[in-house]
Amino acid sequence: MKTGRYSLQELLSHNEIEQFVIPELQRDYVWSATQVNGLLESVMQRFDTKDASRLRIYDQDRLINDAGTIEYLSKEFNRLKYKLKLGFLYAYHDKEFPGRFFLIDGQQRITTLYLLLMALYVRAGLSTKFAEQYFVNGLPKVDYKVRESAHDFLLLFINDVLNQKDVVKNPNYFENEYKYDKTVNNLKNNFNLIVSYLSKKKELDNEQLIDYVENYVEFNYFDTNLSSQGEKLYLYMNSRGAKLSSQELLRAKLIEKIDKSEEKIKAGEKWEEWQDFFFRNKCDNENADLGFEHFLTLVTILKKQRDRVLTINDLGFLKADDDDMKKYQVMNLDIAFIEESFLALKRCLFEGMDNEIYREEYFTESRSKLNKLFRYLPCLYFQLFFQDQHVAISDADFDKFRLFILNQSHSSEVANKTTESIFKALNFVDQLIDPDLGKHLELVGKAYGDHEEHKLIWLTDPSINIELYNFLKITYFDYNLNEFLEGETRLLFHQAEQYDINGLFDFNLLGRIVSKLKLMFFTDIVDGIETSLSSSNRSSRLLRRYFLSYFDYVDNSKTSYGGIRYSLIVDGRFWLNRICFNSNFDKVMKDWLDDDITSLYESFNSRIDKMINTDWRYYFCIEEDLLNTCGSMSFAGKLSLNDVSNVILMKGVASSSSDRYLACTFFTSYCRRSGTIYQFEHYERSVCYIDLVKKDNRIIKSTSNNPNSLAIDLVYSRNKSWDISVFYRNSDIRSFNSDAGWFNFGIEEREVRFTKERFKFNYDDDLDLEINTSRFYKHVEGVIHELDKNGFIKEQMNKELSFTLTLN
Repeated sequence: MKTGRYSLQELLSHNEIEQFVIPELQRDYVWSATQVNGLLESVMQRFDTKDASRLRIYDQDRLINDAGTIEYLSKEFNRLKYKLKLGFLYAYHDKEFPGRFFLIDGQQRITTLYLLLMALYVRAGLSTKFAEQYFVNGLPKVDYKVRESAHDFLLLFINDVLNQKDVVKNPNYFENEYKYDKTVNNLKNNFNLIVSYLSKKKELDNEQLIDYVENYVEFNYFDTNLSSQGEKLYLYMNSRGAKLSSQELLRAKLIEKIDKSEEKIKAGEKWEEWQDFFFRNKCDNENADLGFEHFLTLVTILKKQRDRVLTINDLGFLKADDDDMKKYQVMNLDIAFIEESFLALKRCLFEGMDNEIYREEYFTESRSKLNKLFRYLPCLYFQLFFQDQHVAISDADFDKFRLFILNQSHSSEVANKTTESIFKALNFVDQLIDPDLGKHLELVGKAYGDHEEHKLIWLTDPSINIELYNFLKITYFDYNLNEFLEGETRLLFHQAEQYDINGLFDFNLLGRIVSKLKLMFFTDIVDGIETSLSSSNRSSRLLRRYFLSYFDYVDNSKTSYGGIRYSLIVDGRFWLNRICFNSNFDKVMKDWLDDDITSLYESFNSRIDKMINTDWRYYFCIEEDLLNTCGSMSFAGKLSLNDVSNVILMKGVASSSSDRYLACTFFTSYCRRSGTIYQFEHYERSVCYIDLVKKDNRIIKSTSNNPNSLAIDLVYSRNKSWDISVFYRNSDIRSFNSDAGWFNFGIEEREVRFTKERFKFNYDDDLDLEINTSRFYKHVEGVIHELDKNGFIKEQMNKELSFTLTLN
């Protein structure tokens, strides 16, 4: 039978084919309910879209009325339009067994479709027709020879199904023999599943679906025609899915290049071993092929590096399904190198590695996150490189290198420049002469910093090396901590040495420092309760205010509003440089260690009590609203004590109408914190306002849509003064015109504002902002009292009234 594309009926009814036989060396019928349902859904979805189209055929503008031609072409058109492609079938035939074609790929799909056809024929009352077409001379068109029991059961099962009998009750059903037979149980269970699935399709036309399955479901058939060797081809042509994946295509190409049949078989066995490995370790991935194909991509990178032809652009293979990569694989990979890489991967993930996350992360995340892949690829190449040098790598040396790379994977360099970092690490390996990193101190220091060099030196000291190794291992595998540390373990040793000149290798102290860092940076206030977090809280405003209570760490490199723009760590990645590696942080850590502080919130409150109100930082610390208003953690102005009220709190990094004067935000926050009678709101950059009415002879806060409410605006000016203007929401100006001392403050839309000269308030430069704010609030209370005394605050109205104001 020629290689080509065939419908299911063409395959099963071909005059050269008496049977498709699953040979003894093949796998069992193992498809699960999920896979069977998946195939059924694919068939039904395509079948449901099918719409019978009838063509009009023309020959040079002349309509063809030949019914036979139209019928044939219409059918072919529909078949092309609605066909369902189910991938490849591989088989071979042997002259000793004419008419029998031995399947080596596709058995799961064709067996399931055979069961589907049998179920449909029975539902349609066409059991006899099925037997005539697909059960010839007492033998099924699809037969199992994996075991004699599977063959015997299949004959028994088909006969009983077609005669609508329960096979389990057949005296020839040997329960003890069939109980543990995978093929037998899956044939029986999957057929019942198919019957149940079809029974839920109440309006299903069985004969139309039979026609679709037979004539619209297609396979690409490939006849290997390898005579006596054909039966063993399953070892390297055994497909796991409904279509031929890229790794299966590569498998065929690579084995095709092998001359000796015995070597082909061995290669096939290896490929099967690799497939099984990734199938067993697929974790939550539905498709095990993805893991294997990703591994082959890594093998391609490793081969290019070994051949000294890898460029940084080649690392783009890691991000996409690349045609150039596939061509390179076919031309340059071989079974031996893939096996070397496979053994390197197994050693990297399983030997001397007791951390489950390290393994799982490779199988689940490394395909999508290159910075995670950095943890593994250099370790694989490290092994291949010294294997080429015929140098054995001890477990201790390999573990040291693996931990070294793991720590580098946490770094900001790897996070920001991942492909460059992978390329750098692979070339770093090429410069090694010995697998012991301790013999390459200068090279390590030059490539990865003095601290990495120092740690390698310390690890040679027999008095500390075991404790140091264990501490580093625990620290490196603390992924949440390293999300913050970014691999900068030098911070821990620096703090230990700063706290105690002899504390560099005090591992109890180092452990306490790690604990204190987590208490500082992995804490937030949630619903008023201090809560530990699984990752660092880099967006925390509490943290920013806390460190302000110790030292000034603002960045003043930008400008806004014609002056300096300051920022309190806009990007969370700058915590290390701006805070932890600031010399003032030594004092913070000392306090936490000396006082055994366990609560960031309590420590912050005690810090505020020690601050002086002549420092601008004091106001950001006592009033959380100041920094909360800074959406970008930025503010502009001068930070001297006399100018702090004029600081503008910025919503973004560019000026906007949502920005606020610090004086305004501090005033409204002061009102709330002090529990004052009158609570003001913000409006634009420089205004605080309140609407007042009277109810039962008491002054209360009103809403702006109450027509009787008296609106009071407090307007701040950069000369550190406040103007107070009043107006009615109903624009009634008669009351103000009838009283002496009022003058027009301005017109905005329909509202005319009025004020009095004595309402104005100026800050005293000899007083701090907190005292000035307190004095101003008392002044505002006095203004409200005067307005009430003179009858300007009116009784609340329940109905909204409408007024029109005309100004000449």
